[in-house]
Amino acid sequence: MADWKKIDPTLHWRAPNTPAVYVIYLDGAPVYVGQTTRLRTRLEQHKFNWSYAGSLITPWGRFHGDTKILCKYRLSRRMGDWLMWELRLIWKLQPRYNIRSKVKVAA
Repeated sequence: MADWKKIDPTLHWRAPNTPAVYVIYLDGAPVYVGQTTRLRTRLEQHKFNWSYAGSLITPWGRFHGDTKILCKYRLSRRMGDWLMWELRLIWKLQPRYNIRSKVKVAA
């Protein structure tokens, strides 16, 4: 999708502070899908940091120093779009650190 942009989430100040849906990838695998009304502020709240020992500290744990981290985001033009995109992406990508609820299928 051409609307998706990439950023290193440890450099949150480079992100726009506008509504968006975002996906965090660790070593190429989607681990978290989120949506926010202020992307820069939200990435800052996640507190991605590198430790003195060289490991990557994330809200989901500590990872080896050679772990590659990436954030892909899509800005929203209309109110609420980012929420629907988030729900669809969680369903499609099944990221490891999103809470998933079981959907009952009608008999």
